[in-house]
Amino acid sequence: VSLKIDPITTMYSNGTLKIFEFVILNDGDATVTDVQWWFDTNDSNIINSTSNISSLVASEKVFVYLQYNFSDEGSYIVKANATGIGSSSTVSTSSSSTIGVGDLAITSFSAANTDITNVIFEAQAKNNLGGNITNLNWTLTTSDGIIINASQLFNLKPNETIFIFANYDYGKTGTFNPTASVTNL
Repeated sequence: VSLKIDPITTMYSNGTLKIFEFVILNDGDATVTDVQWWFDTNDSNIINSTSNISSLVASEKVFVYLQYNFSDEGSYIVKANATGIGSSSTVSTSSSSTIGVGDLAITSFSAANTDITNVIFEAQAKNNLGGNITNLNWTLTTSDGIIINASQLFNLKPNETIFIFANYDYGKTGTFNPTASVTNL
């Protein structure tokens, strides 16, 4: 007897407003009863199911859709949870996802490749608006006094992600704390 939650999906995004989908699946071979769910927004708010699902037979799915308007822009780790009762025990599951809230979010920033002192950085920026964002610029601050700027402006369509790569040779070994930013001029 078991439950599973598939990865959380953002179905719609406009600024701080999000519509999420997650799927609760009985991936066991016995019926699970009294299934309930709750969604932690990581924004000081937990959304609870308004009614329990009386039963889920083996391989049956329940699709959950919910809307939430975040209090501020930023990065949030949202979490969907579900519990139910099996033949002799309580079963539970959860799934979490990091989301960017706001018009524009950097969803990933890392050193994609390092070769002694030479580093190739990768940043991913996503348009979370329902409309186009134009005249975007990126900047990489290497933390050793160098700032690298985009050579041209770019545009992003709704829910589009751009991959940004920048190569920099520090000229020496050490520990550095680079930062990436993407702005709308």
